[in-house]
Amino acid sequence: MYPQEFSPSIPQQINDSIAAINDYDHSLPADLEKPSFNTYRTGAKEKYVIALYKYRHDIPLDGSFHLYNNDSDEDAIRRLEDIPAKLYPHHKLMWQYLEKFQK
Repeated sequence: MYPQEFSPSIPQQINDSIAAINDYDHSLPADLEKPSFNTYRTGAKEKYVIALYKYRHDIPLDGSFHLYNNDSDEDAIRRLEDIPAKLYPHHKLMWQYLEKFQK
């Protein structure tokens, strides 16, 4: 997390992250569909990260899947190991938590 993050606020990001992790079992493949990240729908980004982790083995590794609805080659996924490095900072923390506790 970075101090310059403000929208949503850091406490809201933390709250959304905890809520998404707690709702892990109810995550659906539809949550993996790329939401519009220009809208600050509460918890949409965090639900996306949970679905990304839960369904990571279903992601095509041919470069056709891009993180965060970005079409740049930098965000293309070709190996599962690429995902954590390309996540936003607080999403990396969520990913590490999920890996550590093997959700």
